Amino acid sequence: MVLLERKIIRFFPIICKRSGPKNLIYDTYESSGTEFPLPELQLLRLEKGIRPDENSYCVPDFSNFPTVDSLLFFNPLDNSSPILLMIQMTRAQAHDTKVEGLRNIDKLGFPSEVRRYHVVVTPKGISPKITVPLEYFGTKVEEVKRTPNEAFPVFHCPVSREELFPVDRLNSFILSSRK
Repeated sequence: MVLLERKIIRFFPIICKRSGPKNLIYDTYESSGTEFPLPELQLLRLEKGIRPDENSYCVPDFSNFPTVDSLLFFNPLDNSSPILLMIQMTRAQAHDTKVEGLRNIDKLGFPSEVRRYHVVVTPKGISPKITVPLEYFGTKVEEVKRTPNEAFPVFHCPVSREELFPVDRLNSFILSSRK
């Protein structure tokens, strides 16, 4: 919910330096972060098959959308190309990215110039290992044309419990989505 307020989002790269026979493994954390000042965002319910508007924070209106808990689609204030943050919130030490969820996002039809980042949001102190199936790329790791970090950039966004779960904002959204 901190994303809905006009603030700066800061996240840190998780680098893929190894792979298994079926997965890319992102588990090397970088200390230098990336910051984006956010424009004013609107909160929307993500509906299956409908691409979100720009400058929106979208929460799926159907249960258990695989891979992500929300999408943040915005035009950066510096007028660079649009950004789609695919946000996964977890407390786990390891998290498997689901191909089905990534393909659902692909079906939303974002233009090719949209930069996509998978952002794992955790409470501070948790640094999960992220695995991404090679099946999503439709190939073996040695055949991927770009490095895994270019083809599927993954970032970590550690936040305090209060930032992650502001009760008053969550209750307001839950009540409004039931109407």
